[in-house]
Amino acid sequence: MYCENPPLPDTLLTGRDLDISTAEGVRLVNTLAVARMEPQYPSPRPILHMPQPVQNAFEEAEANFADQRWPSAATGYRRAIERALKVLHPEARGMLNERIRALEKQNSLPPSMIALMDNIKFLGNDGAHEMEDPEANDVAVGRDFATLLLTYLFELPERVRLATVRRNKAAMTEQ
Repeated sequence: MYCENPPLPDTLLTGRDLDISTAEGVRLVNTLAVARMEPQYPSPRPILHMPQPVQNAFEEAEANFADQRWPSAATGYRRAIERALKVLHPEARGMLNERIRALEKQNSLPPSMIALMDNIKFLGNDGAHEMEDPEANDVAVGRDFATLLLTYLFELPERVRLATVRRNKAAMTEQ
């Protein structure tokens, strides 16, 4: 095989851009499909029992993270947290910071969860408003924080509830 003018690394290619042909000029590639991207970022464990609007925001953030669109991923994780608070505390009003501060005053969440929300909020603000893009490592930390927080807010309570139901059913059948 012969490739005239090989592409530079990290160049987005289409079938029209890449001329792979035999020495006689017979074109071998008309369409090019990317089978795998490197580096591959691990998908987080799915978060169960999330309301659809929160899940939509989280999945969009995940897609942006996988595509290395750091500002979009950062703002997406922030959006997921904002939607989560709107679902869990629809009576709360104001900007995200005001909602977090209200939960803090009510002692509705442990201080570590408030700190997680603050970190995700600041990361999302950086992604949306700052001239410098957030760094990949910072977004990866925000991703981890968002996963932990959403697991705590949605999956953990439902798993505990289901375990309690199973335990109560088992106790009733033993009687």
